[in-house]
Amino acid sequence: HAMTYFTGVNRSACTAWSPLAGQESYFVCGTAAGSTDANFDTSAHLETFDVDLSGKEHTLQPKYKVELPDRVHSITWGAAGAAGIIAAGFPSGSISFIDAACVTGQKRSFETETIANSSKHDTPVSCAKFNAIQPQIMASGAENSEVFIWNLAKPENPVAYAPGTAPASSEAITDLQWNGQVPHILGTVSQSGRVIVWDLRNKRPVIQFTDRSGKLKSCKTISWNPKNSMQLVTASEDDSSPVVQVWNLRNTQMPISTLEGHTQGVWSTSWCPHDNRYLLSTGKENRAICWDVEAAAVVHDIPLRSEWNSSIQWSTQMQATFSVSSYQEQVGIYSIHDVRGKENERGEIIDHSHPPSWLRRPAGATFGFGGKIATVDGSSVHIKSVVSHPELLDKAAAIQEIVDLDDHQQYCNDRIEKSQSEEDKDIWKFFAAQFEQDAREAILKQISMSRADARNAVQLLQSEEQEEFEAKQEEADQQEDTEVTEETKETKEEDVSDLFAGSADDPFGGSNQDNPFGGFGDEDPFSSMGATAEQDEWDQLGSENSNSLSLDAPDEKQSQSRVSIIDMASKTGNTLHFLQGASKNEQILIRNILLKNYDEAIECCFRLNRAADALVLALSSNDRELIQQTQARYFSSLPKDSPMHFVDRLSRNKLREIIAESNVDEWKCTLAI
Repeated sequence: HAMTYFTGVNRSACTAWSPLAGQESYFVCGTAAGSTDANFDTSAHLETFDVDLSGKEHTLQPKYKVELPDRVHSITWGAAGAAGIIAAGFPSGSISFIDAACVTGQKRSFETETIANSSKHDTPVSCAKFNAIQPQIMASGAENSEVFIWNLAKPENPVAYAPGTAPASSEAITDLQWNGQVPHILGTVSQSGRVIVWDLRNKRPVIQFTDRSGKLKSCKTISWNPKNSMQLVTASEDDSSPVVQVWNLRNTQMPISTLEGHTQGVWSTSWCPHDNRYLLSTGKENRAICWDVEAAAVVHDIPLRSEWNSSIQWSTQMQATFSVSSYQEQVGIYSIHDVRGKENERGEIIDHSHPPSWLRRPAGATFGFGGKIATVDGSSVHIKSVVSHPELLDKAAAIQEIVDLDDHQQYCNDRIEKSQSEEDKDIWKFFAAQFEQDAREAILKQISMSRADARNAVQLLQSEEQEEFEAKQEEADQQEDTEVTEETKETKEEDVSDLFAGSADDPFGGSNQDNPFGGFGDEDPFSSMGATAEQDEWDQLGSENSNSLSLDAPDEKQSQSRVSIIDMASKTGNTLHFLQGASKNEQILIRNILLKNYDEAIECCFRLNRAADALVLALSSNDRELIQQTQARYFSSLPKDSPMHFVDRLSRNKLREIIAESNVDEWKCTLAI
């Protein structure tokens, strides 16, 4: 058999596969609403099962079990955090967000099993899905046509947003699905088969359509092509036309293909995430069909152990594995063993020559241990030894010895002693400095930038007048020795090359704090979402289709592209100087600024009568206490009759002092304050 049932569990449940690597064999079951067992048990649980891939048919036993406040209409498992988050939608309209660690045996990220509850919906939550690209984002749909987008950047405080202004409708949202290529595109389908595709970045329905042929009379499922962002499928649950329709959103006048093979209504579809040629569909009958979408043909007719199958899902992590949930208290796990079909009930041989991607070899060659490579040439197999760049082996071994050393600093010191040139010595001195306990201090010492020396130099500062007098005297004494020709000056200017161009527009500054659940905070998660490679295609969508709704997107700001430092240096109109050309006192000031000795730098400014520069430096330090001290020193340096003294009181909110000390004749100014 091409597809074989090999395990399952006796439950009427909503299910979801784990989206995380390392937990690929896990899936979760939530007791389905509207069902009961032979004992009329009304309890509700969330259970986790670990699929045994040994191939032996058996019944699964739950590994972990958590009680739920009610039975569920929908279950989804998102990849945010270490173990992920499970969202359960209830008939009451509430949604519970559950730490998946409590049902996977991992260390919990939160104190309680249920992270948060929300009652944003007023009617049963019929569907919910996490965004695979932005795992902290989830969408939910309800039976009163409501759709909400959830931001779980802070899972304990989820925030819900409306996707935009929806067309007036009271139809139930039966299914929704995120686009697998463009993170801000969401597709929803209602009971009547109306499909709405949302562009959440622009908060608008980019397109909506229905089947004009009348075959899609009622719909409960929508699925996106995982590799083609412009292609989706819908299916009819009506027994008179149980078809699956494939749509290209560039033209929604009619489906690009209609897949016919079911004899009763189709309730669920799932597009294979590992090979987008394959699509699964199932429904009221005790069978599922695997389709080759490109060929619009049946690949496999799969007999199931149940009817009234509400959901079929490919595993997101395990290739060739899928689950089927049924209202007949059955959850079955199936697997593909080969690509050959079998004879169906009508005596037709179903076969297809296109192997799934997980069975295809990328090339007729494979590497083995010891540099061996096996290649296929027709019916012959050749095994060869391959040694590429043998001269690199000795160098690689030498590098590995260095990496394995415990004392890297001693190694650098040894290289300094063995270096033949001063340039090589300087290079290894810089490497050695990286392994010092205070690497920055060691590097500053290497380039003769000492914090202590810079601080001590402040005490030697002279006033600007004294410095100017000594400069003139020195110029008079050395006038004959300082004559420089224009040619020498030009040569000196040509030797100057400085690629530093610090500015507020520096594209290399700034960093975002890590957040395991995303970084949107409490803001609208789609208000600042960047454009993608698919943007132009989506922005232009809808204008050519009379059967679609298309609204004009708002103008977007052109994002500035990052440029390299070399490009910035080539375009700059001036060169930034530090010590070159600065006076003796200015050099002391600049050294303290470069070494971030803000206290000493501000002291320099006051000694040099540069109070404005002192204020700027204080603000640059981001030290509130230093800013207040500098302001106080600045105001105390002003003459007693300076009109700026009232600014001192105003900055400290001393309004009573202003009133008490103000000139009565200027009462209008006092009143204005």
